[in-house]
Amino acid sequence: MGFPDYVKTPLDLLKYEMDGYLANHRGSDIKPRKLVEAVDGKVVICAPAPGYSQKFYEGVYLGILKMFGVKNRNVVMTKGAPDFEYTITWDTKR
Repeated sequence: MGFPDYVKTPLDLLKYEMDGYLANHRGSDIKPRKLVEAVDGKVVICAPAPGYSQKFYEGVYLGILKMFGVKNRNVVMTKGAPDFEYTITWDTKR
């Protein structure tokens, strides 16, 4: 897939996206993502992203799961501005 060798699960790729976002964005309004909960099959992430549509990030998270062949997946924004918290769930059986 073109990712580092340690990216083997959807959870790994979600964490990789977090690091990539912070490494590639600049400005006083840029805040790192925070994992509120992270287990295989469920992630709750606080992901403020100034300048981006929050629907865009729902698509990013769904796409990450799709890349791993996860068919039963769901992304719900559970908190709006300024935190933009998402609950991401997926079936761990593929």
